Amino acid sequence: MLPPLLLTVSCSVIRILNLPRSPVRYPIQVYEGYTERDEGQWIAQRIQDLAAVDPDFAYYRVAVLARTHRRASAVLGVLAKHRCLRHG
Repeated sequence: MLPPLLLTVSCSVIRILNLPRSPVRYPIQVYEGYTERDEGQWIAQRIQDLAAVDPDFAYYRVAVLARTHRRASAVLGVLAKHRCLRHG
């Protein structure tokens, strides 16, 4: 199975721009839920799981890609509710 197009394009851009690579500590995960809320809860749980087992976990290194602004807004609302957003 081929990875989603967005992931393929992102990897290509990184290669073309010759961006520095950091050691992979957390694998890229692709998930599609039934609803925006379902996706947000899944993402929040993954973030909380990572933070619980890694004392050096850096919230700013987490990226979430969404297909639409509406979906991104809904996911952001769930992440805020679960206190998975950190600033600074």
